[in-house]
Amino acid sequence: MADSHAFELTVQRAALPGLAAAINGRLALETPPVTAEGLLALAQDPDPNHLCLTFLFVADNVLSALAAEHPDLWVPPGSVTVGYIFVSAMLQGEAIDLCFFSTSHKLAMVMRESPQVRAFFRSLGAQVQEVDEWNQSRPLSP
Repeated sequence: MADSHAFELTVQRAALPGLAAAINGRLALETPPVTAEGLLALAQDPDPNHLCLTFLFVADNVLSALAAEHPDLWVPPGSVTVGYIFVSAMLQGEAIDLCFFSTSHKLAMVMRESPQVRAFFRSLGAQVQEVDEWNQSRPLSP
């Protein structure tokens, strides 16, 4: 059975530089930085497209369990990289809808259960929605 999980948020164009900076502050070193212009271009692209990002998080119990199964995910001591988080964007007038998602069973579980991952995505905007594999949406809670 396929599994997926997503965090969706809407930001005004003027807020894109701040959002890009927040994302870049969490990216793993090998991941190219995100720019406000790049997010806008992604939203304006008529062909469905996405970015693939790798984030660096402080280990929590969920991330530690993931890293125990995949020891290559440990970067600095006490940290874990989480890759293959995809980002799609859609232009909605002066706003941009962004969707951070994974269709990997393990990564969907991490997005559902890791306090570190959830706190980071919650920090990106006041109205972050969590969307499960049944396309049910609810506000992202702690």
